[in-house]
Amino acid sequence: MPNLDELLKIKNRLKATEITTTLPSGEVRVEKRGANGDYEQIQSDEPDDPTQTVSNRRRKKVEYLQRRGFIVDLEPDLVVGKALPGLFFGSQDVAADLSILEDYKITHIVNV
Repeated sequence: MPNLDELLKIKNRLKATEITTTLPSGEVRVEKRGANGDYEQIQSDEPDDPTQTVSNRRRKKVEYLQRRGFIVDLEPDLVVGKALPGLFFGSQDVAADLSILEDYKITHIVNV
């Protein structure tokens, strides 16, 4: 097991990483870890129009994917399918909706 000095040397060789986060509003934030270890926002793609719910970057990505033949749907998929009695399948949106889970009496989730 490496000692503290070896771990610090390894840590100093690590490449700085930026984290891109897309918020539910569509806003895209780019963050980078600062010298103190906290993440600092280095870029934000906030819409110019506060009434706009999807960022320009997100809109461009959607348009790009549509040109590539993908159908982009930003609405939640709340359809539940029944494979066998007591065995259902659905999207991650279903897994995050407590009322649907309670309606179908779903107690366990397998994420694939």
